[in-house]
Amino acid sequence: MNIMLKEVQTQMGLGNYTEAGNLLDQAIQQNPCDYEAYFLRGKLNRQKGQIARAINDFAIAYELNPSSAEAEVALDMAKSIISFRNPDLYNP
Repeated sequence: MNIMLKEVQTQMGLGNYTEAGNLLDQAIQQNPCDYEAYFLRGKLNRQKGQIARAINDFAIAYELNPSSAEAEVALDMAKSIISFRNPDLYNP
């Protein structure tokens, strides 16, 4: 994990979601194939209650690293959450 993503985790832990999001967007812009950046942004979006965005990020992370059980579980969990909350928001 690179220094920027470690800082993202620190900011997320402190509840500085805006700063963490800005750092993640920057990391993804610099390296659009960075599995960890998408996975962390999915976690951030899930923490912020933005489940649809979390699903998108977890799906990209899983697509970039299909052997990641962590991304697969996170994606399935986010899909479960959104389908439970409002099935009309998620159309498989």
